[in-house]
Amino acid sequence: MGSNKVPTKVKHMRGTARQDRDLPNQVSPSLEVGLPDPPVDMTDHAKHLWKQVTAELYALRMLTRVSLVQIEQYCNNYGIYRQALRQIRYGEDITAGSRKAPAFSVLMEVQKQMRSFEDRYGLNPSSATKIPSRVDPDQEEEQEGEFDDV
Repeated sequence: MGSNKVPTKVKHMRGTARQDRDLPNQVSPSLEVGLPDPPVDMTDHAKHLWKQVTAELYALRMLTRVSLVQIEQYCNNYGIYRQALRQIRYGEDITAGSRKAPAFSVLMEVQKQMRSFEDRYGLNPSSATKIPSRVDPDQEEEQEGEFDDV
């Protein structure tokens, strides 16, 4: 089994592109044209995280229409994480006899799923270095002073 193919755009960003290795007929997801509102049925914690994550990915030009479902799952998992954490803090014992309490099991499973998303989207320090940015350095300089008056 061969290694995963690196998209041509990523190779250009890294400076490793070669014409003889370009992948033909690549599909690239459409970038989101603005910041989407959070889904209405999210918890307050999930909505807050939605706003943070979408703003960060939008600034990095990594927010795509197809990624919104994954972001929604991530944020909802965070909402579940907060609920499970509250149950453990304010009432439910972590162990029930020799077994783990249900809230603790939920907490651990949700954390695994959230880490997977964070790794994919560069939302932790180690994976952030592996994700190429779509931000054009010339455009980034123009944006730096964009909110100075606010």
